[in-house]
Amino acid sequence: MKLRLTPRAAQDLVEIADYVRARDPVAATRVRDVLLHALESLVLFPEVGRMQTVEGVRKLVTPRFPYLIYYTVN
Repeated sequence: MKLRLTPRAAQDLVEIADYVRARDPVAATRVRDVLLHALESLVLFPEVGRMQTVEGVRKLVTPRFPYLIYYTVN
């Protein structure tokens, strides 16, 4: 599977990183690692997220941090 981010999703990642880095640079590294690991897991296991009410949309909850990743599998 190939992972593609929408422009909005890419911007969200940048904004999350900037927000956390401004408050705690060490925590920003941990948040980045968790988010990247979650995205990598989608490549290996695309069905890992829960199905949503919108057809074809799945939701992955990141561990340790309150981030939700909504995605589709094509």
